[in-house]
Amino acid sequence: MTSFPAAARRVRTTELDLLQRMHMLRECVVKFPPYGFRATWHHLLVSAAMPQRLGDDPEALVRAVDELSEARALWTAEQSAYSARRLAEKADGRRAARKADAWHTWGRYRLAYCPDPELHPTDRLPVVVARLITAYRSGEDWSDTCPLCGSRFEQQPCRRCGIEPCGPPNFPVRESEVEAAHRFRQIWRRTGVGGPGGGIVDFAGGRLAALRLGRRLVTEVTASAPGRRAFVDITPDLTEHDESARRRGWECRNRYRSFRITHWEYDERLLSTDDYDVGAVLVRKAAAADETALVALLADWDLRPCRFDHAGNTADPCRPALPRTHDDPPAG
Repeated sequence: MTSFPAAARRVRTTELDLLQRMHMLRECVVKFPPYGFRATWHHLLVSAAMPQRLGDDPEALVRAVDELSEARALWTAEQSAYSARRLAEKADGRRAARKADAWHTWGRYRLAYCPDPELHPTDRLPVVVARLITAYRSGEDWSDTCPLCGSRFEQQPCRRCGIEPCGPPNFPVRESEVEAAHRFRQIWRRTGVGGPGGGIVDFAGGRLAALRLGRRLVTEVTASAPGRRAFVDITPDLTEHDESARRRGWECRNRYRSFRITHWEYDERLLSTDDYDVGAVLVRKAAAADETALVALLADWDLRPCRFDHAGNTADPCRPALPRTHDDPPAG
């Protein structure tokens, strides 16, 4: 069985075949999957911009293993320090571990397990691992609050960062787990993530799935002046199939959607009121025929897809209808 350091060295060995190096990266993720194997694998593909054709950017393998190695170094250092402290405590006669140290016994799979492979934290792994270590060291009760983003667990896993506080589920496996396993086949082939040659939108943390379900995504951008706030939103175009599905209480998943992209600027004082549209300015707007065109358009606007979030997680007004300008066609 290959150790993590040995597998990481082989990932960095340029003399090896690219596919063999990819398999060694897989071994590294098996040894240290802070989000669980599937979500950690997806995160590394997105973070390193792994192309579908490895030959287009072989350095992506190195970027991925370097990020994973850096996060693992933080975790192993914390575990080594804990082991040394427990040895000293046992030598002093303190046999029972403190309740606040219980998280050290969870293992790497419960550190930040994410059941949905496309819904996970978007920061680099070392940042997330360091933040979680700090949170767990505090000894606070994280049963009702996400230790990473601080959101209340209205439902599990966390709606914002995807963490499941109880770790991998026991039998019976939930229906969502079966769907996630099916989607992972595309992720494994690198046809469901971004990067050169992939041709697919590289939205992190389940944002691609949200777009395909017809949900709006938003990111805040720099405003033109103090006292103003600006947002860029991506609105998927809905079809008659969406309307039919919503009448039945469900959503239609469609990977062949077209999109409208708008850049609005608002008066900050009115942003959370019903008069949010007073003084609102449409900076620019565009349309994209498909996901590939959307990626190209965002690149032209100097926006990375991973910046976008679900509209409800932002300060965007999130009204059903955006303010119209004279260029916009009248409703109906």
